[in-house]
Formats: sequence, C-alpha cells, structure tokens
Amino acid sequence: LAEELGLDSITYSSGVIILTVGRHSPAYRASLRPGDIIQQVNGRIIESVSALLKGSNDKNKWVIKFRRGNREFSLTVRK
Repeated sequence: LAEELGLDSITYSSGVIILTVGRHSPAYRASLRPGDIIQQVNGRIIESVSALLKGSNDKNKWVIKFRRGNREFSLTVRK
C-alpha cells in the first residue's frame, strides 16, 4: 500500500494510513485527512488498526502524532 501511495517504506515503517475521513467526523474536526499516517497515540507506536483502537480507548485525551507528506504533526483530541 505504501508503494501505491508513493510513500517511502523505510520512512513509513509503522503507522496506520487514513484512507477516508467523514466531513463532520471527530477526525475531520481534528484536522486529520486522507493520506495522513498515524504513528503514535498517547506515546504508543501504532503498527496496526487494532493497536490504534486499543490506544485510543485508553484515555479521555488522545495525543496523536502523525505524518502528512514529509512533515510530522502532533495534536490533542478530547473525547
């Protein structure tokens, strides 16, 4: 999938690629967009969708580190 999206598989060795974001969803309001790669939630490295779901259910506040293109971002989302 990384190759299909034109991503360097070494740079993006872990994470979950966002394929779609609903227009009025919490992800959209948090500025996440299709193509972004979520790499960490609350300090946990994300290597699969199940790890993302597990990491996001732990707390009322999520600190998300993600990549968009060659840039890395961090944002905080409250449930």
